[in-house]
Amino acid sequence: MLAMVTGTVLNVTTQMAVVDVCGLGFEMQLSRKASSLCSVGKEVSLHCHVQFSDAGPTLFGFADGLEKAVFLRLLSVRGIGGKLALQVLQGMTAEAVVQAVSFGDPSSLTGVPGIGKKTAERICFELQEKMSEGLPEGSTDSLREMAVPDSETVMEALESLGFPRQSSSEALATIAKKRGSVDGLGVEDLIMLALRELNSGA
Repeated sequence: MLAMVTGTVLNVTTQMAVVDVCGLGFEMQLSRKASSLCSVGKEVSLHCHVQFSDAGPTLFGFADGLEKAVFLRLLSVRGIGGKLALQVLQGMTAEAVVQAVSFGDPSSLTGVPGIGKKTAERICFELQEKMSEGLPEGSTDSLREMAVPDSETVMEALESLGFPRQSSSEALATIAKKRGSVDGLGVEDLIMLALRELNSGA
């Protein structure tokens, strides 16, 4: 089965790309991170998954093995198809999805278009115990580093300031990843760092 595509980018949007591989043009539906790796005329290597339906095959492209693993986990949830699973990875990083599911935080998922409260709760319920199983080597280590104490308190404070919960969750994950550890930081410190991170992307 096709696992990776390497070739020259012929066309790219925020959600898809056409990649030339030895004269064959592969149209790929992309995650947000995968799309950011693509530039017209440049070579790119993307992890991929092929899904077959009555409408024909669809090729999904991912920036790395973690994104693909999270996508496949989402496909295992009742009622989640390829389009909706990719929508999650277009709205959130793979790390943020794993964090939200592992912490049982469906509210972080509802910021994704097409993911309502019941669907988000079902994703967390069905995947919470198995989300981290079988992830690419090394990814669980980085995810443990991203565990932020008092994250719920911090996200509630940021929500009260008008920031979407999904954006706040990603900001906290970014802070933990950049610093390697957030041990010793209090709630006020985390809020200030999160505000700096959120405003830097404004």
